[in-house]
Amino acid sequence: MDVEHMSPFLKIVTNKYAATELTLILAYLLTKVGYAEIWPLFGSANLQFLNKCWNKGA
Repeated sequence: MDVEHMSPFLKIVTNKYAATELTLILAYLLTKVGYAEIWPLFGSANLQFLNKCWNKGA
């Protein structure tokens, strides 16, 4: 894809420096909100994944 035809959003997220900065900002915000608020989402996703894996093997 040509850089000239990219949307402004794609130009930002494909720039390695801007993407790194965005990731660091989001990680910082996650630490401020508290991982305890979002951790149950990861836990439930892991349980669903493991449940599918166990059921496939049976």
